[in-house]
This record gives sequence, C-alpha cells and structure tokens, in this order.
Amino acid sequence: ITTHLHLNHHTTSCKLICFSRNTNNKKCLCSIDLNLNSDDVSANEVSFLPPPVMWEIIWGSCNGLVLATDEDERLYLVNPTIGEIFKLSPFALPREEGYQTYGFGNDSSTDDYKVIVISFSNTDMFVDVYSLSNNSWRNLPNSPYRQSFVYLVGGVSVNNNLHWLIVRPNFSSMIIAF
Repeated sequence: ITTHLHLNHHTTSCKLICFSRNTNNKKCLCSIDLNLNSDDVSANEVSFLPPPVMWEIIWGSCNGLVLATDEDERLYLVNPTIGEIFKLSPFALPREEGYQTYGFGNDSSTDDYKVIVISFSNTDMFVDVYSLSNNSWRNLPNSPYRQSFVYLVGGVSVNNNLHWLIVRPNFSSMIIAF
C-alpha cells in the first residue's frame, strides 16, 4: 500500500475506476487515465490473475484502493494501480435475511484500512467492522440506530469518517458516522 500511495502522490495523472462491459458483454472493472497536463484520456480494463471476478458493485475507495463486491456478494479490496485484488475473509457474523451496505476507509490513528458493514432487516440494524491489518471482523454492539433504515449506497468518507444517511422509525432523517 505504501508503494501505491507513493506512486499516486508524485504524478501528473488522475485515475478513475468504473464498471463497463467488455467485448464479451461481461461487467468489468475499468481504469480511465487522465493526464492533468493535456487532454489525453485512455481507458483500459483492469486485468487480474485468474480466476476472473464477475464484478457487481463498487462500494467505495480510499487512497486509490477500491472496495467492491462480485456477483456472489463476496467482498474484495482492489488495487487497480498494480492490478492486485485481495478477497476479504468471509463475513462470519450470521444475520437473518436482509440487506447490507458497505463503506471503506483508513483509520489514521492505527494506520489500518477498515470496512464497515451495516446490515439490516425489517426489525434490526447491525454494524460490523473488518480490520485489514487483523484480517478479522468485529461487531459494534448496542447501536443506537438499531431500528433505523440505511439507504443502500456506500458510505461517504469525510474528514476520516464514513457517513451514511439513515431514516429513523419516526421517519426523520439523520446522518451517522463511524
């Protein structure tokens, strides 16, 4: 990760990551390279070692690393600059049927990258955190937002915190941060 950050801080180009369809009409991860000193733009499919991943959703990014899920809802951290992917350990905390939304950021106090998962069903909301340095999940108990609803969008990183818009049981909206 340090090499990746060093490469990105000393460049006159900008890289955007998006999904597109390749020549086989399969969803693929693409890199759009913009040269900040000219009008040059290039787009390329980001290739990884086999087996191929069938990408589904990009949930967020931090320092050029990307959090994405595949069509089987497996979580990956992607480093498009050097073409590496890291499959996160399975989400080991069982949940009843429901929905999940994800966020990805860097905890500067511990220099650790973390994934936050907010899971919710009709009656409850759970918050779990994955630590890249520990390769482990933990549950944040006693969330004051237990009976709230989170919009199904990735968390937005602002001032080193991940933020989501939620709707409380009385239908009032609120922004939560972790």
